[in-house]
Amino acid sequence: MLGLALAPRTTPEWARRLGDLPTTVLTVGDGNIWGPAYPAWVDLHRSFLAMSTCSRHAVLDGTGHHMNHDAPHAVANAISNLVNRAQRLDR
Repeated sequence: MLGLALAPRTTPEWARRLGDLPTTVLTVGDGNIWGPAYPAWVDLHRSFLAMSTCSRHAVLDGTGHHMNHDAPHAVANAISNLVNRAQRLDR
């Protein structure tokens, strides 16, 4: 977890800029089950979201480590939305 928390500080500046690359981050909604590391995990997600001007964040309540099993429709919708945004940029 320490490595994940330090990643935004140790990543080269050029690698922190994704421009308008569509980006989606899915986060577990119930942080209580993850314990004291959850706030650092959410901060890492936020720093990743800030790398792109075209980012979306979805907090999926009621999910665990296997979001695709716990909320398959929400994950599929997030992927579909991401692909649609990428295709619009490609035109």
